[in-house]
This record gives sequence, structure tokens and C-alpha cells, in this order.
Amino acid sequence: MTIKSEVLNLTTPPSRLMYSWMVNADTKYEPKWKVTLLVPQDQSEDIASQLTEYWERFKAVLKQESPDKKFKANELPFGYETIQDGGEEIAAFVIKASMKVGGINKKGEPWKNNPPVLFDEEHGSQPVPESAKAKYDKIGPGSIGQASIRCQGYSGEYGVGIKLQPQALMIRKFVEYSSQPQDAAGYGFDTQSTSETPKASKAPVSSDYDF
Repeated sequence: MTIKSEVLNLTTPPSRLMYSWMVNADTKYEPKWKVTLLVPQDQSEDIASQLTEYWERFKAVLKQESPDKKFKANELPFGYETIQDGGEEIAAFVIKASMKVGGINKKGEPWKNNPPVLFDEEHGSQPVPESAKAKYDKIGPGSIGQASIRCQGYSGEYGVGIKLQPQALMIRKFVEYSSQPQDAAGYGFDTQSTSETPKASKAPVSSDYDF
């Protein structure tokens, strides 16, 4: 039995962007537009509360509709985590938004979602034109943006949970993607200065190989 849930629309605070597939969908598995947002902990209280309270309301609706049923809850696409990004360890409220490009309904008919709308500082209140979207196909560590997200609960044979669908993305700060690390830490070097002179390794002697 599928239970219809309320729809909640949210706009995130300015957040660090990761795994952004908002121009061209990620086609590794089922084609999806997606983006992960790292909301700074000191700005996360409001949106964390809204999502947590929404989940609690949806669970209450499920139990009201089927009080004797045991529900299997899937992993939620939000929560506090510590994540590595661009050589940095970041503690944040993490939001993982994704939306299917399309599919086939139960009647065998194809359907499609509208792609997320992209905005940036350069174009202001107008969407980024198609001719200018290519540079945002890959977004590098340190990029900052806000997302408009549609939240809705789901239930079915594979469990219950919340889907967060990205409706639009405003890019506040763009860092170009590079396949190579951008700093020494990205290569594993310790960047903290030290006054100690590294000790020379002891030359091996014959007894070092005894066993």
C-alpha cells in the first residue's frame, strides 16, 4: 500500500557542494540529477529541525494508516557527518538530493521530470542559459551554493523513507573541477611547519635481516 505524504519545499543555507550532477545527469546506474550539500553546523539548526520533524510526521501518518504493520525504514538522505572533501575534513549537516530523469509507470507509459533550474551570481534572477551551463557540469571542492529541494515521504515493498529532489541550484561561488589535488594536503603531505630536523634513517646491518 502506497501512502500519500505531504510535500515540503525547502531552501538550504549557503553550503559546500559535492558530487554535483545538475547539468548532465549521473548515468552510472539509473539516470539521476543529484547534488550533495554540506551545510555548516552553525547554520544547520533550522533545516535539520525541519527535515527531522517532517520525518517524524510522516512516520506518524504511516502508523495511523497501518497501526499493526512493521515498517522498514531506509537510510535517510540527511544527517550530521564528518566528510573528506578536497583534502579537508568537514563536520557538517549533509543533505543528499537526487531526482530521477524519468522512467516507466505501472501502465507501461514513459514519464520524465523537468531538469533542475540552474542559477549563478553572474545571471542574477535569470536562469543560466544553456550556452553557459557547460562549465558547471563538474564542480570542484570549495564551491558554494544553495538548493531548492522538494521533500516527500515514500512507502512501498522496499521500505519507507524520504526523497529529497533538487528543483534548483544557485551557485554562489564556483571552483573549477580538477582531477588532481589542489594543495599539498591532497597529496598526503603534512603542511604543519616543524623546527625539528628529520632524523636520518639508520643504515641496515646484517643483523636487521636475521629471522
